[in-house]
Amino acid sequence: MRQDKPWYLPDKKSLLKYKDSYYYEISDQYTALSAYLAQTFYGGDEYKADILCEYIQGICQFAFSFDIVLDEFERRNLTFKSEDEMNEFIHLVAEMANNTRIWQNNGFTPKELSEKFGQSAPGTLLQPSRSSGTAQGVGPVDLRTSVANNVIPFKREEKAGRNDPCPCGSGIKYKQCCLSKS
Repeated sequence: MRQDKPWYLPDKKSLLKYKDSYYYEISDQYTALSAYLAQTFYGGDEYKADILCEYIQGICQFAFSFDIVLDEFERRNLTFKSEDEMNEFIHLVAEMANNTRIWQNNGFTPKELSEKFGQSAPGTLLQPSRSSGTAQGVGPVDLRTSVANNVIPFKREEKAGRNDPCPCGSGIKYKQCCLSKS
C-alpha cells in the first residue's frame, strides 16, 4: 500500500511532537467534528465529545470504516434524530478521514496525496459533497428505508461472570463448568 508514495517530512517542531507515540495532529476537521458532537449529542460537554472524537480519529488513522464508527455510536447509546443530522455527521467524519495522517500513505493525508497525484490518488477515502452534506462513495442515508428494511434489532448477550450460573444450563457456577472450555 505504501509503494510509490513519497514520504511526508514534517518541519523540525512538528517532528519533535511525533516523539510521543500517542501524539496526533488536531486538524480543523477534528475540531469541527468535536464541536458538532458536543452540540448535537452531549449537550455542550466538550470533554465527552473530545473523547469520542479522539476514538474516531484513531479509526481514521488505523482501520477506517464507517461501520466501526457507527458501532461505537451504538455502544455509547447515541442515536441520530434525523436524516440531515446523520448526513452532516458522515460529511464531518469523511472530512476528518481525508485530513488524517496515515501510515500507509507514508505520513501524508489522503487529501494531500490527492492534491499531489491528482483525483485518482491512492489512499483517498471519500470525496465529501459540498452541496448536500453527504459523502460520495457513501451516499445519502435515508433513515426511513434503512431502519425499516436493513436493520435487525438485537440485544447483545451479557457475558457470564465467574460466579454466575453457567449459561449451558448445568446449574453449577460458570467457573466450575464452562469457563475453562472458553
